[in-house]
Amino acid sequence: MNRLYSIVIAGYKDTSRKTLAAALAQDIAPGVDFEVLMLDNTTDSRHEAMAKALFETQPSRAIRKLYLPHRIPGKAEAQNEGIRAAQGTHYIFLDDDVLPEPTLVLQYDEA
Repeated sequence: MNRLYSIVIAGYKDTSRKTLAAALAQDIAPGVDFEVLMLDNTTDSRHEAMAKALFETQPSRAIRKLYLPHRIPGKAEAQNEGIRAAQGTHYIFLDDDVLPEPTLVLQYDEA
């Protein structure tokens, strides 16, 4: 069974698009899979259209891509919701202004 990494992004800032795009562009190796969860931490769900468009148009090796609205203020609660929704056994939390390298998941797997 492959190891599944859950990349959880609690997005509030407008930089969330770049973070999500970089998360979707992860490399994989045999025995390693990943999913991407985008939690929209805005009160007006302004990241929904962006996230769904990236999920549909950007090539990705992610086995699961999930958008979740999360209107309760605060990154910690959003991350906790991400954990509840995640299917992975390993979690990678990204702030919405981080641009991960394509090898991030593989680096976690090697650690």
